[in-house]
Amino acid sequence: MKEHLRVIPSELEIIKQDFERRNAELEKKMEQMEEEKMNLRLDSKEEFVRESKGKRRTRE
Repeated sequence: MKEHLRVIPSELEIIKQDFERRNAELEKKMEQMEEEKMNLRLDSKEEFVRESKGKRRTRE
């Protein structure tokens, strides 16, 4: 008899699990976007430095 019994999660539990899964996905996406934003800032700073050096050379 016990072999045929199984636990079926309630609708609320299913919604909660779905929410937690989606929340984890969004947190991961946010972390990736923050990292990408930092990389873009570094890239723009590097480009600014290169342009500044180029302008100094043309003035000399």
